[in-house]
Amino acid sequence: MRPISLTAHKPRALLAMLLLNSGKLVLWHRMLEELWDAAQPASAMSNLRTYATELRRIVFAGGAQLVSDPDGLRLLTDRDQVDVEIFGDLCWRAKQSQVDGDLCSAERAYELALGLWRGPALTGLCRGPILAAAAAALDERRLGVLEDWFDVRLDLTTTNQCSASALTEDLRRHLAEHPIRERPHRQLVVTLYRLGDIAGALHACSGAREVLQRSLGLDPDGRIDLLHTAILRRDTDLLRPDVQNRVTGSARGTV
Repeated sequence: MRPISLTAHKPRALLAMLLLNSGKLVLWHRMLEELWDAAQPASAMSNLRTYATELRRIVFAGGAQLVSDPDGLRLLTDRDQVDVEIFGDLCWRAKQSQVDGDLCSAERAYELALGLWRGPALTGLCRGPILAAAAAALDERRLGVLEDWFDVRLDLTTTNQCSASALTEDLRRHLAEHPIRERPHRQLVVTLYRLGDIAGALHACSGAREVLQRSLGLDPDGRIDLLHTAILRRDTDLLRPDVQNRVTGSARGTV
């Protein structure tokens, strides 16, 4: 893929909108809202068409991929040219591998998907309301996929196909950045138990309660308590795949 030079903020934001909606019609009024919000100058529509022409010239080498419509613009590109599409395809492949029971393939697909990320979504853009919401949704999606990856790795520890020590380090790093996410707290509890660190697993249960109570004023949803009880009675389900559903299936919600 050839490098491009596109430094002006508004053309960059327009390109991001089009890439995030590849193959879909992006309406003129949505682009105007993103680029100027409520402070649209009289020349906004003319400027927007100029930015589209600039994208055709600099980014799309002639512009056949960027199609004008009376109602907006549509970017026509292959899925394998857009990172967010590649990410989605890899996540779908990982989920299918999980359904098929091929956890090693699922783990590799998740790792490839997460390897596409180099930081928070849409970093370096001056974002209006639409791109700000899109970036937040993408970042949340990445965190969910990261925790899906942790689940697969956790299942692989039952057959020694994944290092529980390495998983513990990754979970601790993740929780240092996102301490109020309950799911990785539960994953850490089970991983420590499988390492034989019973005291550490119990301490992780207590730590999860403390963090959530202090930060949110809420108790965990019950699954931490069920894991705590399972550890105390040395429940053999703690050593089996899909442990969180086995041990906490009677609690509210799903993992």
